[in-house]
Amino acid sequence: MLSRDLRFSGFSARSWQHLVSLFDPSEGPAGEHVAAQDELAKHGTVVVTEAADGSACAAFHTDRGSIDTGSYTSRADLPQLCERQLALRGVVVRRGAIEELTERAALRVLAEDDYVSQWLALLAVARELERDGLLHFWPSRAAIPLPSSAVVARTLDVVLPDEHSFLAVVWEGSEIWTALLLRRRGGDIDLIAGPELVSDVTGPLGGDYRRDHRTLSQAVSRAIAPVHIGLFAERERLTQLLRDPRPGAWAKAIAVRDVIIDPAPAYVHVAAGADALRAAAASTSQWLGGLDILAPFEPLARIVREQVVHVASVTNLLGWNPLQTLAGRLRK
Repeated sequence: MLSRDLRFSGFSARSWQHLVSLFDPSEGPAGEHVAAQDELAKHGTVVVTEAADGSACAAFHTDRGSIDTGSYTSRADLPQLCERQLALRGVVVRRGAIEELTERAALRVLAEDDYVSQWLALLAVARELERDGLLHFWPSRAAIPLPSSAVVARTLDVVLPDEHSFLAVVWEGSEIWTALLLRRRGGDIDLIAGPELVSDVTGPLGGDYRRDHRTLSQAVSRAIAPVHIGLFAERERLTQLLRDPRPGAWAKAIAVRDVIIDPAPAYVHVAAGADALRAAAASTSQWLGGLDILAPFEPLARIVREQVVHVASVTNLLGWNPLQTLAGRLRK
């Protein structure tokens, strides 16, 4: 997925921090820490190291360090421990699990040629340890089948075809706040660039993303690679959307041009349409006293999900909204 000749450029320390902060769940819409706004906000993960008899050897909170385990006697106590520590989730690691992970994964990872296959092999070993009881997660998670490297490759072909680029530019006022440019060449991502490189190939702009997005796309298409998908928005609005769990939030933002996606491949239109449909269903459900008008279609949706591994192209599966999924994850 990542080229051996990967070029990473065009970021200052500030613009890189801006980009990362967009996906930081502890950051509020105004860029302030949620913990500072609300001391009772849950965040972070509790990690417990467990002895063979189920007792706790040690534990720590990923944001606050070591914590007391006096009340922990078994995994049944993990939810209460997380509640007391105001943690979103908990992980129990049996002593020796990390060494076991290393030993099981070493040969499989080294036997694979590309990064995607190596990561999938590592995840498969982690799943084995979870089934063997050496790892335990709370809340429990759905056992989603791991895709093959071929499915991941086909997905990437749909999302970002070879010899094309992805461009996202975020404004604050009339200035570019941060940007991300990816180029795929030879089947791998060979360029990751920031706002400085984008500005170099674009030149002076007018300061309004609703007009400048065309200039940006055209300049990047000429100088780097044809833009397959471009996303343009103001920082405050984009930050809100990435944390908004409500159905229809993205569809509405795209409709009123708070967010401009141009060019927009077919899967973007499908995702936005699905988001709008879900919003309409939620409103109708309220009017009808809680009746979900999409419920009769749930069996069909379940059949589609069960057949994921059998389809030839992920294009046939694009009926869910990946942006809404991301918003839900960030909200947690």
